Parts: sequence; C-alpha cells; structure tokens
Amino acid sequence: MKSRQQLRRYESLTKLRQRQEDMKAQVYATAERNVKTAKQECENLERQQQSLLQESTVSEEGQIDIERKRALIQFERYTAQRIVEQYAVIQERTVIAEGKRTELNSAMILRKMMETLSKHSREAIVNEWNRQERYDLDEIATQRAGQQKRKQ
Repeated sequence: MKSRQQLRRYESLTKLRQRQEDMKAQVYATAERNVKTAKQECENLERQQQSLLQESTVSEEGQIDIERKRALIQFERYTAQRIVEQYAVIQERTVIAEGKRTELNSAMILRKMMETLSKHSREAIVNEWNRQERYDLDEIATQRAGQQKRKQ
C-alpha cells in the first residue's frame, strides 16, 4: 500500500515538473518572439533609412527643394537614432531570452531528474513486489511439501 502511495507521489511530482517546464517553454517562446519582432522592426527602420537617403540624393526633374531635403535629412537622422535605440532593445531582449532559456534548461533538468527518480522508484517497487511474490510462492511450496510428507 505504501509503495502505491510512493508511485503516485512521484507521478504527481513528475506531472508538476512537466507543467513547470511547459510554462517556462511558453515564456521562452514569447521572449524569442519579442527578439524576432525587434529585429524585424530594426530591419524596417534600416530600409526606411536607405529609402530616405536615396530620396534625398535624387531630386525630381533636377530641382533642389532645400526645405524638403532638410526635412528628409532630419527624418533620416531621427531614423538613425531609432535604429540605434532598436539595437539596444534587441540586445536587451536577447539577454532576457537567454535568461529564459537558462530557466527552461533548469526546468528540463528537474523534470528529467523527477522522471528518473520515478522510474527507479517504480523499478524498486516492482522488484519488491516480485521478491515478495517469490517469497510467498516459496512458502506455499514449502507448506505443500510439508503436507505431502505428513500424508505419506
């Protein structure tokens, strides 16, 4: 009876560790999506900056509109500043994602440890049941042999 309680205890702990690992995996996936989103935004900003640079160098019909060119250059500078800030965001999110990956690895290790403990416990319990069954069968065989000797 006690062995069945041990089995259930290890099974529930294993399930708990699995749920914890699943939650950590979801958090890690979210962190990775955040990194990917930040990188995409940075790429968009870089494309926008290139477009602004091309637009400011090519004037329509050979005419130079100083105000427009000044506005384009200011917006290009603003875009360049946003790109630098976005690189910082990418770096920050990458560090966070790596931390979440480390947490996920720890959760995976704990789950695997629990599964191993559960497996060894289950094997020990089954071995104990088998040992007890062999003992009981030996007792029965000894009793029958004794009864047959007495009958003769």
